[in-house]
Amino acid sequence: MNNLTLRRLAVLGLTASLSGCFDDSSYTPLISNVLDLTFGGTTNGVGIVDIGATSLHATGAFFPPGSVVYWNGKPQTTTFGSGGLDFALDPGLTDDAGDAQVSIGTAAGPLSNALTTAIEQTSVSVTSYSPVSANPGDGPLTLTVNGAGFVTGAQVLWNATPLSTTLVNGHQLTAAVPASLLANAGTATVQIQVPCCAGFGFFPFNRSLPFPVGQSKITAVGDGSSSDLAGDATSGNLYGFENGFSGGLLLTIDPVAATATTTAIPSSDIVRLAISDQNQFLYAIHENFSNPTANQAPTRYTLPGFTDVTQVSDVTAIDVLPAPGLPATAALITASDIAIVDGTSLRPNRLSVDFTSAAVDFTSAAVWGFDSSTLYVQSGSFFSQVQRYTVGPSGIDASPTLVTSTFHGALFYDRTLRRLYGTAGANLDEQGNSHGTFVLPVDRFGRSLCPVGLADGANGKVFFACEEDQIGLTIHSYDADTSATLGVVALGGPTDTPPIKMVRWGTNGLAVAAGSQIWIYSGGLVH
Repeated sequence: MNNLTLRRLAVLGLTASLSGCFDDSSYTPLISNVLDLTFGGTTNGVGIVDIGATSLHATGAFFPPGSVVYWNGKPQTTTFGSGGLDFALDPGLTDDAGDAQVSIGTAAGPLSNALTTAIEQTSVSVTSYSPVSANPGDGPLTLTVNGAGFVTGAQVLWNATPLSTTLVNGHQLTAAVPASLLANAGTATVQIQVPCCAGFGFFPFNRSLPFPVGQSKITAVGDGSSSDLAGDATSGNLYGFENGFSGGLLLTIDPVAATATTTAIPSSDIVRLAISDQNQFLYAIHENFSNPTANQAPTRYTLPGFTDVTQVSDVTAIDVLPAPGLPATAALITASDIAIVDGTSLRPNRLSVDFTSAAVDFTSAAVWGFDSSTLYVQSGSFFSQVQRYTVGPSGIDASPTLVTSTFHGALFYDRTLRRLYGTAGANLDEQGNSHGTFVLPVDRFGRSLCPVGLADGANGKVFFACEEDQIGLTIHSYDADTSATLGVVALGGPTDTPPIKMVRWGTNGLAVAAGSQIWIYSGGLVH
């Protein structure tokens, strides 16, 4: 059950009510306002109710026992409510915009004044929908959405794609869901788009209703402060961390069993993790308590036992990017530059970039390309450019090639398809040519709600981890080449906890770090 309301205008009308206090037929009832109670009693204005409203409240004075509300002269089911009369409308009375005359009748006969009440589209609300789930392979079904504010042109969207929609009345829509949309397991995102405001556009109704197709395994582990994640394809384990008063704990997570074991480390709190190419080393960046603006130099642990602890350099990094094909080589991201380290030796040529002013998360402002000879870096005003740098034995060449000047969001790369992707929806080849745009969930300002992305070119898919209102964490799957939407799964969790990192595991698994937990998913969305 969902109860979502998007309010365009709320104007409070002040009334003095003596409802129910008098039982004297010499007093003529007085009605001063009609309020819409259908969705919590938000006042739309004096004498204004929503299209599709079914539960209303009359305020005024001198309502004796037995008072009945009349709607255009027809009595309605009436009870005494707080400060007035509650009444339930007969079906269909508010299906269309217009005016109604509302009055109060009493057992003794006096009839109140008639209050003109306007029926307008002041909000779009959804109270329920059915069915609420389906199984993979189910035939076509009819989705029924109940709410208020539905008018001609109202549209049900399935993963942003319009469905054939029928307006039943002002508080009900039906939509035809074809069998092709129910073929694979996952969770679809259902949205309602309704014209508003006398033809001046649509309500920005971007809240989503989850519709599960089949059952997927979704679990959460960790109750500490883990806000990063690393995946080890060799052992099949995931790694996270918990920080406490006595230092940090590395988490070794079995994603199949959804269990975690801890290993204490003799250092300060962990803030970042990364797995080297070929899964030989786990890099960890620790917080510098004496200087909160600069972390400690990265530490490297040999897997699987976290042995041979090595400080790779004296660079106080904010992120570490292991190099493709070179397990002991990494790019170290600092607040002001990028350095290349081999084992514990720094290459001399470093790239000066001021990441402290980045409009995106600095941890995704640079990525390795196909191999260890290419580094893609975001730069320019608001970090809207992507530059390609050559990396050689002496370090980073200072003469880059411009890939694109219109990039937005965080950057990630797929080595199979040799494609660049962005968390604002970009899908680019290495020359900066667009291959479509991912249709991502956005906020009311049009900004992406998906700060984390992951490409899996071997399976031809790109995944985004998103933080969506009313649902919490979701994973959206897209075709890596065409940008077409493939499916959505809802993980749940708090609606105000953005995802930090997402990694692949196994043949059909994804893990997402968000807040203090790591969410583990396995199902058809990935495989």
